Amino acid sequence: MKIKCIKFECPVCGNSGSCQLFLNKKNQVRYARVRHYSHLDKQTRKPQFTYCKVTDLEALKTLLSNKNISLTTDDAESGQVGQKSNAIIHDLELRDSSLIYRNMWAGSSARIEHHPPKTSKNVDPEKLCIDLLAYKNHLLNKFTSRSYAKQIFSNSIKYFECLENPQGISEIPASNRGNVLKAMANLSKFLGVYGEYQKRLKNSGIKWLSSDNAFSSFLRMTNHNHGSLGDWYRTMQNILRDNEKLYLEFMLKTGIRKNEGIRAFNRVIQLAKEGSLDTYYNSELGILEHYKQKYSDGRFMFLKATKKLYISIVSKALIDEIAESQKVSYSAMRKRIIRARYNIRIRELRSYYATYLRTQGILSEYIDLLQGRIPKSVFARHYLKVDDVKELVNKINVIIASIEGSLLS
Repeated sequence: MKIKCIKFECPVCGNSGSCQLFLNKKNQVRYARVRHYSHLDKQTRKPQFTYCKVTDLEALKTLLSNKNISLTTDDAESGQVGQKSNAIIHDLELRDSSLIYRNMWAGSSARIEHHPPKTSKNVDPEKLCIDLLAYKNHLLNKFTSRSYAKQIFSNSIKYFECLENPQGISEIPASNRGNVLKAMANLSKFLGVYGEYQKRLKNSGIKWLSSDNAFSSFLRMTNHNHGSLGDWYRTMQNILRDNEKLYLEFMLKTGIRKNEGIRAFNRVIQLAKEGSLDTYYNSELGILEHYKQKYSDGRFMFLKATKKLYISIVSKALIDEIAESQKVSYSAMRKRIIRARYNIRIRELRSYYATYLRTQGILSEYIDLLQGRIPKSVFARHYLKVDDVKELVNKINVIIASIEGSLLS
C-alpha cells in the first residue's frame, strides 16, 4: 500500500485540506480521505486533525485528472503535500526544533509501507517522517529473530515521541522500559541521530536498568516456584499435541531458550528429511552442534550478537524421536495453553535444568557452556579444559535420564 498526499478543496465539506490517497501496486485509488487541521492541543502541544472520508472515488479520479495531478509517488509537485511539509503543517516552530525533522530525508512525497503502523493514542501516524518499510527491513536483516525484530519495530512506532522526549520513558512500567530503550536506540541509529539521542537521554536522567542486580538475583533464587512446575508439566501432557509434548521434553533435557528450542527442534526434523542430520547432530559424541548451523544467506543460526548457543548434549533416542515428529509452532502452543487457562512456564524449564545439573555435581562452567554462556572469569576463559568430552557427555546423559522423573516426583 502506498500513500500520496495532495492539497486541494475537500469534495465533502468544501474546505481546503490534505487529501490522502491510498494506492495499490497498480497506482489505483482504493481509499481516500481529506485531513483538516483542527487545533493545537494545549497540553501536549500536538496538532489535532479531523477527517472526511471520500466515498465517490470515481468522481475524485475525474477531479484529479482535470487538475492534471498524477497518481505516481514520485517527488511532490506544486499543490501536493510532501512528506516533510506534511509532518506538522501548522506548527513550524515545533517542527524546526524537532530532532527527527532536522535529521530526516524529505525527498519523497509518499510514506510507503505494507500496513498502517500500530501506534499509541497520542501519536499521529502522519507525523512519522520515516520510511517504515525500509526501517522494518533493516531490523529484520539485523536481528536473527523475526519476532524480536517485530517487537523492536512495534515499540519504535508506539513510543516514537520518546525519541525527542526521553523523559517520557520514565512513565513506562519498569518491566517494559528496557524494551523501549532498545527500540529507541535502534531507531535513532537508523535515523542517524544516535549521538544526539544519547545526550538527551543523559540530560533527562534516564538510565538503562542493570541486569546485574544482586538484589534481583537474590529474589530470583529465593522466590522460585519449581515446586509447582512438575504439576504444570504433567498437566501439559493432557493439553498439548504429541510433537509439542516432545518439544517440552527436549527443552527440559537441554535447558536452552524457548526460541532456540523451536529453531533446533524444527532444524532436526528438516535435516532428517533431507538426509543430512549428521551435519547437525554428532552421533559419535551425542552432541547437537548448534555453532555450525547457518541460514542460506550465511548468517549463523544460533550465534546472535547478544545470545549464543554452542552445543547441547542430547541422547540419540530423543533425537530419533524428534526426527520422526512434526514441526512445532510457538504461537500455536501458546494459544493452546492460554485457552486452557494456564500460565506459559516453558522458560522455567531452563532454570530447572541448570539447578538440577548443579545439584548433581556438574561444574557451573560446564552448565554455562551448555546454555550458551561463556563466563568472564580468567579460569573459564583461559584454563578450563574438557579432557574427555565423551566422559562428560556420558555423565550428563546419566543425570538427564532422571531429570523428568525428578520434576514429576
